Amino acid sequence: MGLMAALFGLFACEVSTPYRRTVLAPESAEVVVGLTSATLDRGKRGGFDRYTRQVVDAIEDSPGLLGFSVRRELLGDKVWTMSVWSSEAHLDAFVRSPMHQAAIRNGMPAVLRAQFHRVRRAANLPPLTWAEVKAMLESAPVRTYGRE
Repeated sequence: MGLMAALFGLFACEVSTPYRRTVLAPESAEVVVGLTSATLDRGKRGGFDRYTRQVVDAIEDSPGLLGFSVRRELLGDKVWTMSVWSSEAHLDAFVRSPMHQAAIRNGMPAVLRAQFHRVRRAANLPPLTWAEVKAMLESAPVRTYGRE
């Protein structure tokens, strides 16, 4: 029974990159937080993870980015992202960038379901916790894509 519980615990275990702050926003500024979650086809996850790493490696050079983090289930099928931007226009430009579009195009075969949500916050607030991110995604009206 102990081995089964340990294995189940590994599937529920989540890891995340530390929140990386790239630029400090002025105290009075409002920021835009882009949140995503996805449920993946485990058999196709390798390609998705490869493209996600490419985006993470390149995102710090994106104009208007203030900070970001990525979270995933260690052995499960769920992933989340959180990125903080100085404006909607900067977030939109990133989403439309050739690098991000290539990652979407090439990683999409692994995606069973995805959610997207944006939140406006005062820049002087600390980064959202992952518990807050998940709660917002679960309760907010979100755009979805999926083949579930």
